[in-house]
Amino acid sequence: MDIFSLHKLTLTTKTLSLITIVFIFLAFWYKTSIFLDPDFGWEIRMGQYILKNGIPYTDPLSYTMPSYPIIAHYWLSSSLITRIYPVFGYVGLAGIVSCFSLLAMLILVPRKGFSLSLIPLLLATSGLFSYASVRPHFFTWLFLAFIFRITTDKMLWKKYCWYIPLLFILWTNIHGGFAAGLFLILIKLIVDAWHEKKINKQIALISTLSIVATFINPYGIYVWREIFITIFDPGTRIGINEWQPFISRLSLIHAPVLVLPLVLFARYFRSFTLLEKCFFVILLINGFSSSKMYPMWLLYSIYFSTKGLLFLTYEVKNNKIASQKLNIILSCLLIIAGTYTSTYGFRVYTIYKQLSEERFYPKKAVEFIKLHPTQGHIFSSFSWGGYVLWKLPEHKTFVDGRMPHWENQNASNSESKKAIDDFQKILKTELAFDNIASKYTIDTLLLPKEYRKKFKKFFLALKKDDWKTIYKDDISVILRKD
Repeated sequence: MDIFSLHKLTLTTKTLSLITIVFIFLAFWYKTSIFLDPDFGWEIRMGQYILKNGIPYTDPLSYTMPSYPIIAHYWLSSSLITRIYPVFGYVGLAGIVSCFSLLAMLILVPRKGFSLSLIPLLLATSGLFSYASVRPHFFTWLFLAFIFRITTDKMLWKKYCWYIPLLFILWTNIHGGFAAGLFLILIKLIVDAWHEKKINKQIALISTLSIVATFINPYGIYVWREIFITIFDPGTRIGINEWQPFISRLSLIHAPVLVLPLVLFARYFRSFTLLEKCFFVILLINGFSSSKMYPMWLLYSIYFSTKGLLFLTYEVKNNKIASQKLNIILSCLLIIAGTYTSTYGFRVYTIYKQLSEERFYPKKAVEFIKLHPTQGHIFSSFSWGGYVLWKLPEHKTFVDGRMPHWENQNASNSESKKAIDDFQKILKTELAFDNIASKYTIDTLLLPKEYRKKFKKFFLALKKDDWKTIYKDDISVILRKD
């Protein structure tokens, strides 16, 4: 049976396609619903603040850097998530995120290639699975898919190109990924100019309007300051897991995702357009340089691999025997892709279920603090900062997921110049915690239980300074002074 026919979708193909789409959606939904992202808490808390007080221009959520000139470029997504959460709950939000993620993937399927796209879709799903979470980056996935498609399709470009600047107005106020989208537009401008030996005035105008569109936000041109600091801050690149080079964790388990696109890239190098090849190479290098950027290449690989498979089918379409053999090979590849994605997905699930609210976060300890409230500030871990902001909204945080790259050399003596550095120095006992506690009126420590072994010297110093454990469970410990 010709499952991968280019001329018609058989009942078998339609059924298989539907099963694949439902499988991808359910896999994303389940993983997203069990994994509580460390940034979700501060997204909610920031959204609550914005809806009540308006756009912040200094940090309202930390007690260490309250005068830091914050750029909350995500203000609209935080507000939307905060509005939606009480209505649908976390599982409902996970379902919405999964719908958007699936839509982004389906947008990248070329015309006439849906049955062929099942293999790239499954392989990309295995890679994207680790990144699925309730975070505003799913908007960037969707918008990037739109940019990928219209920049590589002349008909779509002609039809939708003038909507691009409008998209960037929305995108800039939702997620910092707008910079990646603008980068793709500029690549198209350069590649087309190289190919045509002159600058295309239409693309140049759209690029200019898109750049100007990014200035339409509460922070104006200064939104770019946040983008550049985030991207180029060495501390973030080295110290934050999601920003570390993906190539450093590359192993044989990632081979199935990489092999098919790379083989098709080499085999049909002359068939792909110059722009498509530039996107492929630049996004792959960018993805290897940072784990956070890797999903962009994974998304693009859906379009690229499907188009490569189309080239392959066109090559043998007039040879009946070769077409039959190719159909068998593609059927085997589909089985392999489905098996690999299921196996790898289960592996990811076993990892991320350990990061659920019940297994990773101090849920019971927070309830204890509510019953035994503190008058001062709470010192908690970097990973729990957002959760504390969310569950104890009357409290501010020492450091959270927004702050790895924050640095304010003009901060007063009552504030931190760089809270993430102070946090790390405290745990290494390079800063005396009692002095820090006095500076910020900290009277409670809420820390992971594993810190007792990981930072023994720190806990010995706490004991010496009369900090006592008043609560502990399998996940967390709470310390206070008498």
